[in-house]
Amino acid sequence: MQWRGGEMQLVNVLLKIDVISAMISLFFSVKGEMMLIQLLSIYLFAGVLLLAFMFVYAFLRGRSGYAKALGALCLSIQIYLLGYLLEINVSPMEDMIFWNQIQYFGIPFFPAWWLAVGILYTERGRLLKGWGGAAVFAVPVLTFILRLTND
Repeated sequence: MQWRGGEMQLVNVLLKIDVISAMISLFFSVKGEMMLIQLLSIYLFAGVLLLAFMFVYAFLRGRSGYAKALGALCLSIQIYLLGYLLEINVSPMEDMIFWNQIQYFGIPFFPAWWLAVGILYTERGRLLKGWGGAAVFAVPVLTFILRLTND
């Protein structure tokens, strides 16, 4: 019996569908869940390293307030990613709660640093002086304090 081109393509498609369904079932199995966590951990670790480089570069090379604010934004995101990375890789619940609290050293400050970077980028830095800067960071600081005092 000879295989025709159309039949061969059908067999290839069916084999690909079988491989894809096997991969999907592997991801949703217990082993697959661990594999997914490992892949996510590699991705998060790469992000932490990249943000560490950006933070150090911004603070060592940057001479403007914009560069410093961008470096602080990178540090804030880096702390959050590192806390999340360690939270998903520890098993006792107490350790997970501890790393979740570490994440909050960075989470509430994302919007404030992002706003500061935007204001400095548009050369309206005078808005961050005095009460303007206090107003931008008041809610993140309050959120940070409330989260750390919450059991």
